[in-house]
Amino acid sequence: MASIVDVARRAQVGIATVSRAINGGKGVREETRLRIEAAMRELSYVVPQVDRRRGPRRHEGPSRRDGRSRLFEVRVLHPGGLVQYDARNPLFAAALTGLDAVLNLAGHRLEVRNGLGPPREPVDGTVFIGPYEATQGIPTTFFDTPAVWLMGDPGTLPCDHVYPNHHRIGLLTAEYALRRGHRHGAYIGLGTASPRHPAGRRAASFAWRFEASGGSTLLLLHPDVMVPERSRGCLADLIDRLVAQPQRPSVLLVESDKLTPRIYAELRRHGLHPMHDLEVISCNLEESFIARAVPRPICIDLCPETIGRLAAERLLLRCREPTTPLVSLAVEPRFVFPE
Repeated sequence: MASIVDVARRAQVGIATVSRAINGGKGVREETRLRIEAAMRELSYVVPQVDRRRGPRRHEGPSRRDGRSRLFEVRVLHPGGLVQYDARNPLFAAALTGLDAVLNLAGHRLEVRNGLGPPREPVDGTVFIGPYEATQGIPTTFFDTPAVWLMGDPGTLPCDHVYPNHHRIGLLTAEYALRRGHRHGAYIGLGTASPRHPAGRRAASFAWRFEASGGSTLLLLHPDVMVPERSRGCLADLIDRLVAQPQRPSVLLVESDKLTPRIYAELRRHGLHPMHDLEVISCNLEESFIARAVPRPICIDLCPETIGRLAAERLLLRCREPTTPLVSLAVEPRFVFPE
């Protein structure tokens, strides 16, 4: 079943542009609108008709008797706005695909918006995505209807949370490496776990499992490693440290696929062959980055589409049963091996 992400890709526009077009928003050129409508027809993407009555609503599922449909919003709270979470962002696009698929199949509409401005019309629930800092200052009125924080677990908001199980990523990777006979491992990433950086749990559990089995780990961490203008120098320094170890690690866990092609280049600068001299396991399964890493590393799939689907199911459940206790759902990762 096609999603809003598929429509955006077919029409060669951003997700937000498709969202504005199908929800009657302003700022979409007629030529673009026609291209989006053509993509929707080609993909058989049907926009549910939302009940637009004003005033209070009971939060329940769509009724077969009155054919009512609901309107849900995705609020992107990243400082860079929707540009940072466009159809070109594989993780967000996959999560949005799962979210849209469940809601569309149930007869509901999804709108994607940037920031915390007032809704254009009454909505039945909200999905938030953004950094930890964005949790500060969200108006409490957003939580008068069901809400889910997607792809993170800030833990300070009165809503459900659905996110990757970072602890299991580190643990499963270490266990795989130990079975393969590795005794010295390394991890490259931003830093250790904190509310602002939940992916750091991968580093902590990776190191704990390795060292609990008598192995050793080298944590190669730098807060600027993901910053484009500073990343190259950071990675060069980190790989220099790795190569200089008396007992050089034979397996490397990389926090994000965005780093992997550049890590390959730095390893070759030292005469090392990725996946031969050093087994590389890369997180996120973002194909646009992994395709540039040859030979292909082992990948960790965060299952973002499953995360999106679970977020939609939580919204619908809380519409039917508003007093359902809040939950945090950590989705199990999976290994994807090179063919």
